[in-house]
Amino acid sequence: MKQEADPRVIKTKQNLRAALIALMADHRLDDISVQQLTQQAHVTRGAFYLHYKNKSDFIDRTFVEIEHEFFSWVVVSANDNNGEWEFEEDGNFDLFSLNRAFDYFAEHQQLFMVLFQGEARNAFMAVVFNRMTELLTHFQDTSRQFNRETYVDEVNVPVEIAQSYIIYALLGVIQQWLQDGVKYTPHYMTQCCDTLNGMFSKKFTYVDFFCCH
Repeated sequence: MKQEADPRVIKTKQNLRAALIALMADHRLDDISVQQLTQQAHVTRGAFYLHYKNKSDFIDRTFVEIEHEFFSWVVVSANDNNGEWEFEEDGNFDLFSLNRAFDYFAEHQQLFMVLFQGEARNAFMAVVFNRMTELLTHFQDTSRQFNRETYVDEVNVPVEIAQSYIIYALLGVIQQWLQDGVKYTPHYMTQCCDTLNGMFSKKFTYVDFFCCH
């Protein structure tokens, strides 16, 4: 049996992750020690160092795991049928589901409230930004591969600026929504973002990456 599949290993990592999130609510990342983490998680220092090199390694890998779980849930596959998305398990395009994203954030509100605030915000946002940049680049490359009409080359804006604009606009909306106590439903937030994206889609097809599925 692989170590990663050992229920004891899984439980240890889950406890350490929960401990990190709990401590981050009241402490800066730099101020959290391995001793605090292990005490909060009720695991030994030996168990911690069995799986992680140090605190930085633990934090980096935990953020990546959270990012992976999130995108595994919100990325959906589709094919382009004359400008309309047909969602299929093995579609050629990978899209970002706004509906799934807002549902996920609402369900894990406390987790992301912590991750989107204070010192942790910069570290976690960097992980999410890098992943969304990869996905957007892949979307544009796939659009060209399948001769899907694209206008991004006609817009006199460098690609990296366009990607940053789109990604941080969405993340900013999500962050504010969480800070406001999720006062609007995920479905309504999806509709609002889809409406805003529609204002740009005729000139800037990067926003087609975000769907309502």
